[in-house]
Amino acid sequence: TTSVPDTLVPLQEQVMLPQSLLPEIGMAMNTTNLSTLWEPATAYRLPSNELGLEILFDNDWIIEPDAEKSGWNGTATVPVEIRQASDGYRNGDAFVFMTGVSGQAVAYDVYPASATDFNVSLLNAGSPYPLKFAYDDQAPAGLSEDDKIIILRQLDNGIEYPTWVISFSGDISAVSNDEYTFNFKHPFTKDDILHFSVQGPVVHEEQAEESINRVKVVPNPYYAAASWEFRGSAAAASSLVGRGDRRIAFINVPQNASIRIYTVRGDLVQVLKHDGGISDRIFWDLRSKDEIEIAYGVYIFQVSVPFSDKTYTGKFAVIK
Repeated sequence: TTSVPDTLVPLQEQVMLPQSLLPEIGMAMNTTNLSTLWEPATAYRLPSNELGLEILFDNDWIIEPDAEKSGWNGTATVPVEIRQASDGYRNGDAFVFMTGVSGQAVAYDVYPASATDFNVSLLNAGSPYPLKFAYDDQAPAGLSEDDKIIILRQLDNGIEYPTWVISFSGDISAVSNDEYTFNFKHPFTKDDILHFSVQGPVVHEEQAEESINRVKVVPNPYYAAASWEFRGSAAAASSLVGRGDRRIAFINVPQNASIRIYTVRGDLVQVLKHDGGISDRIFWDLRSKDEIEIAYGVYIFQVSVPFSDKTYTGKFAVIK
């Protein structure tokens, strides 16, 4: 998005790619204007008190063939080799080599133009269209093991560059009407757009109604401490050792449930509500709705959910 929610906090600046890799990325985007390829970007995270998604990318920092996603689409098994042209750039656009179809190799360097019984097409354009290539024909009788196919791409300066060299380790003349697809690993660029679809939490009302019987208080009983006891964490004040914040937890709480806490005389002490998040716990700081510390004794709690009349009642003790 073009705007960032106010709740997001800047995390760190994006790490820039080594300058030595930019020409290769430029070839992938068919441009020589390398200064516009990468811009500083900021990663964001949600504050620690909010739930959210963390997106991690395992980026490929160099364009290279993806062996797992490349291969013959039919019955052919002849090994195919692909390497970067010695004086060329890497390009990450997928393409397909097709046998048994008419093609036309272009004149490039020492290789003359010639008609071929194979063709090469680019796949990243929505529908395949012919890709320029040169042909190092070592055996005029047809495509052989010693032949090489040089894939060419044109940058925005009008110059055609060699990108990949294809060769074969077997009798390719026996392969007819088959296709070999070449896919590549390549880095993300600033022009890449990724779309994510997420499904929000769903409350299963029947299960939630049944689960209110499993709500418990921990610890129970709660052993209260003296009023002078340190209530922070040992990490926050290393010279002090204490139990931390005074609180109890209600566990196994259904989403959107409410917990009402009463004295044994029926006086309402506090109302706690589940926030609808993924946690099944609600913590209570042992203070009343008027922010007064509760007294020692036995307390009654009642659990309810908004979509049912069913309730569950339990009890816990706070002792000295």
